[in-house]
Amino acid sequence: MDRLWALWGKLPTTQVRITVTLGAVVATTVKYVLSSTWVPSYEWLGFLVLMSGVDAAQWLAKRTTDHTYVAAKQGTPPPSTGD
Repeated sequence: MDRLWALWGKLPTTQVRITVTLGAVVATTVKYVLSSTWVPSYEWLGFLVLMSGVDAAQWLAKRTTDHTYVAAKQGTPPPSTGD
């Protein structure tokens, strides 16, 4: 159980959220294209748009606060991580 919690603590949440959202969008698109009668509800499409927006906002927030990205934008070498 401790290994599971350690893995959960290292999980890249932004990538997982984006992957799940993209999977839902692709699955919805495939079902719509392959079906002659199924049309997704406005609620479902709104949910996908909301999740995509949350994913984009989280990615942007993490990128703009990342020390290597900030240092690169300022033209200075990134601070050492101690590795």
